[in-house]
Amino acid sequence: MRVVLDTNTLISGVISPSGAPRQLLSGARTQTFDLCSSVVLMAELLDVLSREKFAKRLSQAGLTPLDIVRELRRLAYMCEPEIVPHVIANDPDDDHVLACAVAAKAE
Repeated sequence: MRVVLDTNTLISGVISPSGAPRQLLSGARTQTFDLCSSVVLMAELLDVLSREKFAKRLSQAGLTPLDIVRELRRLAYMCEPEIVPHVIANDPDDDHVLACAVAAKAE
């Protein structure tokens, strides 16, 4: 099964010690499913993780935004959508999540 996780889910999985997002990250690490992503989604993740509000928490865990993104890129099947249709008016960034899911043939 192929799965695309949005930035909020990935961040929650990284910073929360338990819960569904952490279980999803664990599933990707153990190859329970194929994590799929794109360059655009990884860039958004890096941007958000680099914000000041995450600096202390990541530092305490001995993590950097770049290390996290590198690990996720290593785990993920990277795909690039040919087209990103505008379908989510109130959050256009989510158009990239949907386009990645379609390109990856995610479930």
